Amino acid sequence: MKQIVFLFIFAGFVSCMGAYAQKIVYAYDASGNCTSKAYQASSGPKSSTTNDAANEANAKQNDFDVILSTDENSIKVYPNPNSGQFQVEMTGYGDVLSEGLITIFSAQGRVVLKINSLQPINSINLGNQSGGTYVLQINIDGKTFNHKMIIEK
Repeated sequence: MKQIVFLFIFAGFVSCMGAYAQKIVYAYDASGNCTSKAYQASSGPKSSTTNDAANEANAKQNDFDVILSTDENSIKVYPNPNSGQFQVEMTGYGDVLSEGLITIFSAQGRVVLKINSLQPINSINLGNQSGGTYVLQINIDGKTFNHKMIIEK
């Protein structure tokens, strides 16, 4: 029940942020890999070229979303947004991966997909789902990580 309440609060928060955030434009190659990430002001073009250069450099460094990054462990999700196909890459977990769980929830709190016994790189296909916001929940090594995924169709 707590998870469903969290999802509704999270979805409401995310939808409110859209009016104040910058627009992020992604480019993909023929294989569906993210090749670039660019920031655009939602109210029109930016007037400062310094901000544009900084955002462009940041986009080149961040072709994936990092959920967790420590000296020992990392969890990366890419590409985001996507067309329904994306990867969850987990390094540093060793044998614990077999006990891990990925659950994906729709914006309404419905479980869309569950994956048990994880791999270092998990390819996920939600191509049969409609476009929108989804919550990716990763349970591994006794910890839970939640991450927003956007499917564009």
